[in-house]
Amino acid sequence: MVEINFLETKKRNLTPYILALLFLLLLLGAAFILYWQMVNYEEQVAILEEKRDANIALQTEIRSVEALQAQRNTLKNQVDQLETTRYPTLSLLDQMIGLLPDNVYFESYTFSIQDGLYLDIRVDDVEQVAAYSFALESEDFVNHVEISQITNQDATSYIASMYVEMDEQVLLEVAQTNDN
Repeated sequence: MVEINFLETKKRNLTPYILALLFLLLLLGAAFILYWQMVNYEEQVAILEEKRDANIALQTEIRSVEALQAQRNTLKNQVDQLETTRYPTLSLLDQMIGLLPDNVYFESYTFSIQDGLYLDIRVDDVEQVAAYSFALESEDFVNHVEISQITNQDATSYIASMYVEMDEQVLLEVAQTNDN
């Protein structure tokens, strides 16, 4: 028996399916490449951030070392200046004692080139404070005398607190001439 097929079989066109499959493979390949590039970029960013952080830490350390070196140089210069400059503390004390009126004594004596001279003197009479202040102001190296306080210690004595502002250069010159 012979079979006759009256239904015509259509050939399926596979081209669109092949093109769709090829497009999907290309799309997946492009996505994979983009993902790989993104991961690679993130790794590079992380490495660069680590280098930046290391550089910032290094720069901070360099700045602190430079600041420390500058402080060291400043201190060295100050020490050198102090070693070469002779401050006349003893001759100044001798002059201050020589200017004291009779029966007037130092309660405290504090001298530094930066701050000047602070004195507390014990006097019997307030007029002695004025006389001592006048004697101090007559010295060449004294710029200004300020009496900050006079306190009645007991019935027979007073304590006068004074600040003496001095010209450092003139004081050094006076001390050098007194030493010679």
